[in-house]
Amino acid sequence: MQQAAEAFAHFVAGFDGRRLTSAALAVFRRAYADTVACAVAARREPAAVRAAAYLAATGRLHPPVRADARATLWGLGRCAALEDAAFYNGLASHALDYDDVSPPMRGHPSVVLLPALVAVAQARRLPGAELAAAYAAGLEVIVRLSHAMARQHYADGWHATATLGVLGAAAGSARLLGLDAHATCHAIGLAVAQAGGVRESFGTDAKPFQAGHASACGLRAALLAAQGFTSSASALEGRNGFLHLFGSGEDLRPHLQGLHEGALEIESSGLDFKKYPMCYAAHRALDAVLDLRRAHALSADSVRAVQVRVARGGLDALLARLPANGLEGKFSLPYGIASALVDGAVTFPSFSADAFARTSVQQLMRRVEVAEDTGPAVPRWAEVIVRSIDGTERVARCEILRGSAQCPPSDDEVAAKVVDCFDHGGLGKEMAQHLLAFARDLGEAGGAAASDPNAPSAGWLDAFVPRR
Repeated sequence: MQQAAEAFAHFVAGFDGRRLTSAALAVFRRAYADTVACAVAARREPAAVRAAAYLAATGRLHPPVRADARATLWGLGRCAALEDAAFYNGLASHALDYDDVSPPMRGHPSVVLLPALVAVAQARRLPGAELAAAYAAGLEVIVRLSHAMARQHYADGWHATATLGVLGAAAGSARLLGLDAHATCHAIGLAVAQAGGVRESFGTDAKPFQAGHASACGLRAALLAAQGFTSSASALEGRNGFLHLFGSGEDLRPHLQGLHEGALEIESSGLDFKKYPMCYAAHRALDAVLDLRRAHALSADSVRAVQVRVARGGLDALLARLPANGLEGKFSLPYGIASALVDGAVTFPSFSADAFARTSVQQLMRRVEVAEDTGPAVPRWAEVIVRSIDGTERVARCEILRGSAQCPPSDDEVAAKVVDCFDHGGLGKEMAQHLLAFARDLGEAGGAAASDPNAPSAGWLDAFVPRR
């Protein structure tokens, strides 16, 4: 019987990019623009600065000069070896917790997939259609694995962005490198050999590190397989394999059906795009409380208490304690609710040291009570009750998130987020518009990705990268 890694490998190696519909390509383009923009926004964040300093201290940063074995660090105008570029770009893209989400994965696929894939595509000057196909193939592996095991895997404490993401990054990288099914199977097994990442890291630099490390490891797995490195074909479902050690021995066979036909996960599951730069588990409650604030002109000083109730499992990704700083605040529902009520928005400045220290926010977050429902874990929902000092009680419930695959952002909303990210990163609107224009037809034959290989930029995918 064919092993799961072999089934995935045959799918990936034989994946035909012509299966991508216009809707699937639209998701891919948004993921590309969103992921790069999130990295640019984070280029001055402590985790990104420290990662770049680490690469510099170890002699691994280079000027932006054309080289087949190097790729650009997004937003920095420097280059590095492919795995190092994947590491930095994955870390930076995840540092602000503003990047896209796959609900079945309970994680962030693009920050692991795209840094690895873009590094290969840039260095080898591959067409954008190949990048899109590799992304869709890697995402397919991630989401099908997620359908089988992600919910319990995440509840057990694993950081699915890293643990499942590395397998998709290996598969997508193998597709982009043109590996056959035999070598791709080895790449998947080599990714299993490097899988790791725990939720205990949330609220520290280790969380984005895990994303960047997974991207680099996925790319390394494919590059090693290209050189003939081997692994076990049963690395996924063997007695001592991934599903038994990282999961509960789930049966992957039902989730392998239809791999070669029908709708792809990039379209059927889609991606959710974040509106707030904090943990996605807080977003439904934020939508609800901001709706209440707008509808009733609520002021923070009129609020006596807030009660938040979420579906079972909805607090898994969030801190059980009150946060000690703005970074931990990204994983605190009480802090997010308090910031939303005080400011009427949750934005980049919400997590600064000054914003975190405000007396109004500190006092209000201590009046936010959070609890999980005991009912079904899906569908997800959040209910917010705001009790005012005058005794008034107002209730809002959110099930469908604005920005989710069920309610996707408009082109204008995507553009506004990209511009805001570039402004926050200090690069300005012109650079943001350059990225948006580049992404607009990325993946189409004859589009931006098929630009003249002799163009003066250091590579077709870094034309928008600053030289400062």
